[in-house]
Amino acid sequence: MNHIACETSYRRSSVTRRQTLLLIITTTRANSKETLLIHAAINIMSRKPFGATQARRAKALFLPMPRADADRVILQHRTALEAVRAGYADAGLARRLFTTILLTRYLTEEGHGLLDLGLLDEAEQMLSTALDNGEDRGDWNFPPALIDLLSRIVNEHDRQLRETRLQAIVRASERLDRLIGSNKRERPDTPGTES
Repeated sequence: MNHIACETSYRRSSVTRRQTLLLIITTTRANSKETLLIHAAINIMSRKPFGATQARRAKALFLPMPRADADRVILQHRTALEAVRAGYADAGLARRLFTTILLTRYLTEEGHGLLDLGLLDEAEQMLSTALDNGEDRGDWNFPPALIDLLSRIVNEHDRQLRETRLQAIVRASERLDRLIGSNKRERPDTPGTES
């Protein structure tokens, strides 16, 4: 099944809601350390072979992300989760958690996840509803069931970053970037997404 259809088939709102979320996630991801780390890995993949240096770069893609880098990336996701749990939710934190769900989904679909895709679907739907409530009514309280799901997903994403080959993480990040880019091209008039 097409991943866009899979991710949007259960939502009460159409793809336009997802497009808006992804466009806003683009601006959030543009300055994050996670994006910089992933883009550094992409640069490693795209460089031309040059002896021992190239061999070290190629080997790095088949190993998990270095622990210090994984710690820096997951700290952003855990901080967002803890802020939401403490009642300090806002649109930026919700989008950060939405990115966590999507990256966890992509790695799970590649065979690197322990969570059921149905659980990710449920969390994505609940988070979308919470984001709608926050933007429409200013109600940024997340239900306890959603926070429990997000906790499981952040823990799984943490495990994935520590155990999954860097190459798979780069592919998942590129997939998210392509999804964001395709939605940006379809809706260039969305406010706050000008380059």
